[in-house]
Amino acid sequence: MSSNAVVDQVRIRRMDGWYEITVREFFGLPLSTRIRHVLERTVEFRRAGQPVDPHEALAELRRLQAA
Repeated sequence: MSSNAVVDQVRIRRMDGWYEITVREFFGLPLSTRIRHVLERTVEFRRAGQPVDPHEALAELRRLQAA
């Protein structure tokens, strides 16, 4: 992932707290799981450790996945 990437880290909330996964691992999740996390707001996108607006992050991830 380039240093210009909007998202370089994904955090998923579970009952026992947050855990971090890579963008590649996020893409590896079943689509239904990714959608559930977004709708339930149990996913947080980050760049350089700082939260990224979910709309901006999802737009970037769609572009990356299409590439």
